[in-house]
Amino acid sequence: MTSHRGKNVCRGQLSSDILQKQRMMRRLVTCLSFHE
Repeated sequence: MTSHRGKNVCRGQLSSDILQKQRMMRRLVTCLSFHE
């Protein structure tokens, strides 16, 4: 039970990490388009 919970927490952190990366990529894209 405890190990399963740990896995869920790890998965949540991973998904949040991906979301942050996507946000950073979007910011870069918007900045590039703005410069152009």
